[in-house]
Amino acid sequence: AIPGLGHFYSRRTGRGVMYLLTELAVAGGAGYAIYLGNQAVDDYDSAKTYYEDLPRETEQPVFKQARARMDKKWDDTRTTRRYQVIALGTLAGLHLLNVVDATAWFPSTERISIATDAGDGMRAGVAVSIALEARR
Repeated sequence: AIPGLGHFYSRRTGRGVMYLLTELAVAGGAGYAIYLGNQAVDDYDSAKTYYEDLPRETEQPVFKQARARMDKKWDDTRTTRRYQVIALGTLAGLHLLNVVDATAWFPSTERISIATDAGDGMRAGVAVSIALEARR
């Protein structure tokens, strides 16, 4: 579904533009959060590989430094995952608000039935029903 389309259809273009632009901005932020998350995972994998590939005869401070770097990269991945969840949750909530708002203010329709006798030689009791939709 295109954000704001229901608002455009119901001739509330101001809200349609607002929802469209806001959802595009939040979707861009969510995409950026996903990019940062993928980058953080790559950085962690690199730090982990470096740490695991250190020779056993490496001095203790180098091991500690490599382990600390790997732990920091792991923390970075957890932080970016939280940002992703927040961004995607915000996008989902905004889209749900958009749908509810568009549905609540959608133009209503009424059905009107008109029955007429067919007086042109057809059997009595035959009726034609015409349904009209009237917009408020």
